[in-house]
Amino acid sequence: MAKYSFKCADTGQNCAFETKASTKEELMPLIANHAKTAHNMTEISPEVMEKVNSVIKKSFF
Repeated sequence: MAKYSFKCADTGQNCAFETKASTKEELMPLIANHAKTAHNMTEISPEVMEKVNSVIKKSFF
């Protein structure tokens, strides 16, 4: 089974937030909620979304 993970620090932020989910579809709302609450981002620009997608890791368990 694949597992997707995200570390906010991988985007260049000084932030320890990390999260995992079974699918990218499950992962994205977790990331968006973090961006809103921790970084005061009301919208995620295409540039930020591209950066987020580039650092999402996929692993197999």
